[in-house]
Amino acid sequence: MIRPAIAADAPQLFEIRRAAILAFAAPAMRADLAVEWADAHPPAWTHAVIRERVVHVFERAGTSVGWVSAIGCRVDGLYVSPPHAGRGVGRALLKFAEAEIAAQRYAEVVLEASVNAVGFYARLGYERVGTRLPDDGPAYGAQPMRKSLGERPRN
Repeated sequence: MIRPAIAADAPQLFEIRRAAILAFAAPAMRADLAVEWADAHPPAWTHAVIRERVVHVFERAGTSVGWVSAIGCRVDGLYVSPPHAGRGVGRALLKFAEAEIAAQRYAEVVLEASVNAVGFYARLGYERVGTRLPDDGPAYGAQPMRKSLGERPRN
């Protein structure tokens, strides 16, 4: 089940993000950078994300196992709990976010894929745009990507 996030979800979403970064990014990037990225925000940051962005949670058997956040046409976060990776959670969350973005009449979805997730997004129709961002700094080597949603002029 995918549902809107609420403030009470923040601690669990924070832990999902941190665990996902440490489990999946570290093999594709230097371990110290993965830890730095995972620890870049304090737990209170997740409360702000829920307040300021459109955040949806994927639940299995009453437990949050992944989440996605978006602002306008930008997906700015997609995280899946490591034990639930490879089971369609990320794909379902991304498809859900794409549908929400399309409903707002945007013509494309944009995101910055972490180095370990470029293949995931490419398999779902995203294309690389521009060059990979620097490994150090707030982007941690992310690759800008986009996916056309077809012609949907905004009113």
